[in-house]
Amino acid sequence: MATRWLLLLLLLCASVFATGLKEYVPVFEAKYKVSKTSALRKADCMVCHISQDGEKVNPYGKDLRKAMKAAGIRKLTADILAKVEQADSDEDGMKNINEIKADRNPGLPEKPKD
Repeated sequence: MATRWLLLLLLLCASVFATGLKEYVPVFEAKYKVSKTSALRKADCMVCHISQDGEKVNPYGKDLRKAMKAAGIRKLTADILAKVEQADSDEDGMKNINEIKADRNPGLPEKPKD
């Protein structure tokens, strides 16, 4: 019986954590007016994370975390997104804002298209 309660508690905690991460996606999509058919919309949580489980973040996610910590907040806002726009989080030679405008993931290095 105790095992069932422990499993239920773990599942509940995991779902709360995943739901919390999903709150960030609409903020990003609203700020940058991400279209329903774009690569960024399809990337979903992977714009900031390495995997869908949400544990590890990519370089863009790390920059967002740093910006939130510097601002003393735990919630992603349009202002926090703006703070990292001029950075090149993935160090591929293109600023985050330019990658977003080009429908490219700012956390994954990619060679610019010729």
